[in-house]
Amino acid sequence: MTTDIVLHWYPESPFANKVSWLLNYKKIAYKTVKIDICEPRPLRRPLDAGYRKTPILQIGNQVYCDSKAIIEQLEEMVPEPSLFPVTTANGTSTVGAAHAWSLLLDSVVFTAVASQFELAQLPPNFFEDRLELLGAKITPEEWALKRPVAKIDLDAHLARVHQSIPVISSPDAPAWLLGTATPSVADFSLAMNTWFMQLLIPDELAKYPRMTAHFQQLMPLIDPKRVYGMPAITAEDALAIAKEQQKMPSANTVPPAYAYLTKGQKVGVTPTDLGIQAAIGELVALTDKHVILKITDERTNAVYVHLPLVYFAIVPI
Repeated sequence: MTTDIVLHWYPESPFANKVSWLLNYKKIAYKTVKIDICEPRPLRRPLDAGYRKTPILQIGNQVYCDSKAIIEQLEEMVPEPSLFPVTTANGTSTVGAAHAWSLLLDSVVFTAVASQFELAQLPPNFFEDRLELLGAKITPEEWALKRPVAKIDLDAHLARVHQSIPVISSPDAPAWLLGTATPSVADFSLAMNTWFMQLLIPDELAKYPRMTAHFQQLMPLIDPKRVYGMPAITAEDALAIAKEQQKMPSANTVPPAYAYLTKGQKVGVTPTDLGIQAAIGELVALTDKHVILKITDERTNAVYVHLPLVYFAIVPI
């Protein structure tokens, strides 16, 4: 039986665009569900256990939340082209370095870029929605006062990132962040920030020409417009896919080393970097890479929600 892959996204989301690029780079066929940019999203809840960030990637009744979990799954499903290629100099693995760079770019640098939003740029209710997601309390006036202060932090990060990007000597000799022959996941994270700066602060991006050159060399490999040509389905269609394509996850144990957790108990899995809302469900498995929760709904039957371990906390409820 064919298992449908569905990207739940909205086009303005930097992380959703990054995941679409990864799907395109690996030449994976998928469908899309366009979600609202702000809550409420009642038709997504039967799939995400309460996880609020975007995107999620649905594979039948298996749902992967957070780009870290999505990346691990895509690499397992389609190993080539790898998101962790070896270095050209001596064939060294880039797994550790790629993950480290991605964590820096996806969290610290991305947050610094996002600090430069002008509230007039935002859709209605967006500011309030994201404050609720983050559990933050700040007024529009306070946000405006913080922007120039946060700009100093952003400039410091971007200067260091820019210095780390290799110079491209010619179009026929691409230069990737970790000295590899093909892009690693770190290059996708860097490109996501470049895309976000193009959208948000294009004048600032002009100060960092290596970021733009790096972005331009990646674009032919990922066909960013491909996502718009993928079959678009409704949220109701996605729920039906989960119900019709039932499958158990391959992992089904919880290591005894984590004595406070027991398979079958109700747990909350909460981001520790950005966001305070927990995904809540029955604990099915805990691997060295992710945690799996089971949730049920009459519209989907069993859904298994996969979340990463890095920057997440698992707490019994």
